[in-house]
Amino acid sequence: MKKAFYLAVFAVLFFAASQEVSAQAAQDFTLVNQTGVSIYQLHVSPSDTKMWGDDVLASGVLNSGTQTGIVFSPANEVCLYDIKVTDKDGSSLYWTGVDLCKYAEITLYYDFDKAEGTATFK
Repeated sequence: MKKAFYLAVFAVLFFAASQEVSAQAAQDFTLVNQTGVSIYQLHVSPSDTKMWGDDVLASGVLNSGTQTGIVFSPANEVCLYDIKVTDKDGSSLYWTGVDLCKYAEITLYYDFDKAEGTATFK
C-alpha cells in the first residue's frame, strides 16, 4: 500500500515538473542571422517591461549566415517579447511584440540600401 502511495506521489510530482519545464521551453527559439553583419549581443525581454534583460547569446557572436538556439528561462508565462540585437559597433535593431509561444524560428535581415532591419517568423 505504501509503495502505491509513493508511486502516485512521484507520478504527480513528475507530471508537475514536466509541465513547468514545458512552459519555460515554450519561449525558446532558433535565431537565424541573415543581416550581413555579426551579432554580438541579443537581449530578449517581455514586451510589457521597460528594461532589457541579460545578453542571452550563449555563443558570444552569431555570424551572418549562421543560426543558434536561444534558451532562456523567463520568470513568467508571457508570450510577447521584444528582441534587440547589437553589432560590433554598438548599433542595434529592435523587434517588438514577438510571440515566442507561437514562433520557434526567427530569421533576421538587414537592407543596407534602406537602412532597415526586417524579420520572418516561423
